Amino acid sequence: NDNSLKPSTTYYYGVQAADTGGDLSAMSRVASAVTPAPPGAPTSLVVTAYSANRVGLTWLPSASGGLPIQNYHVFRGPTPSNLSQVSVVLQTTYTDTTVSAGAKYYYAVQSSDTGMDLSPMSVAAPVTVPSGPSAPSQLVATPVSTTKISLTWSVPASGGLPIQSYRVFRGSTASSLSQVATVGQAAYTDASGSAATKYYYAVEATDTGGDVSAMSATVWTITLSLPSAPTNLAATAPYKTQVSLTWTAAPSGMPLSSYTVYRGSSPTSLTSLKVTAATPTSTNDSTVTAGTTYYYGVQAKDTAGNLSPMSAVAAVTTPH
Repeated sequence: NDNSLKPSTTYYYGVQAADTGGDLSAMSRVASAVTPAPPGAPTSLVVTAYSANRVGLTWLPSASGGLPIQNYHVFRGPTPSNLSQVSVVLQTTYTDTTVSAGAKYYYAVQSSDTGMDLSPMSVAAPVTVPSGPSAPSQLVATPVSTTKISLTWSVPASGGLPIQSYRVFRGSTASSLSQVATVGQAAYTDASGSAATKYYYAVEATDTGGDVSAMSATVWTITLSLPSAPTNLAATAPYKTQVSLTWTAAPSGMPLSSYTVYRGSSPTSLTSLKVTAATPTSTNDSTVTAGTTYYYGVQAKDTAGNLSPMSAVAAVTTPH
């Protein structure tokens, strides 16, 4: 082997034989050989920050100097003049998953052929790795009904990539949150609650690179309560064919929409008699018969259709 050659140079060779007495033969036929050139430098290097922990590189294949291209050496560093090799790859792409969020890097690539000849280094390309998004702020939880809670929050600052979605968490305590939804906007309505129940909420943001923010501050609220049973139901018979009823509205988480009045011949056999408006809390029954005992109960309904328990039963006997 002749290891003193220069690339892209033509050399001529001949061979003579020598015997033990030092006598030389005639020169062999002269043969020529051209040494290959090193491969060309990779071109069109493009460096793209995909996320806070992932940078992708692509480039065009090097031109061969005579021998096939075997692999590519990828370099990275804090400046174009301070690069260190981070990988050797066979293809014209590379994904670097060892980067730090918010850091600036320079990348360059060098090719190698099957004869271990190295190309010049490509032009160094810079990239700044994005940080993850900031935590959502100003989270507000507002009870809407006995089963629904409305959440709103402020759009967080991007770490470099666009905000893509939000993860909503809920739990019975601040330390036991589980994800309940992924939404594309800075608002969510949780419709899976139970009446008069305390829930805790928090939100995380994700960007287009899949980077996840820190969790927002945790907030809590209580769903609205079901309507309570009306109280103080009183039944009087001012006339033999009329019974007057009055009652007191009991607390309700949502506005009341109506009352259903029940009547029966015993406290355990009440059937619906009429539906009245939410105000006033009184009505008359003009379908009674003189000298008869009647039993009454009242039930409230809120604007979401939730029914209260039945009031205490009131009895009255119409005069003869």
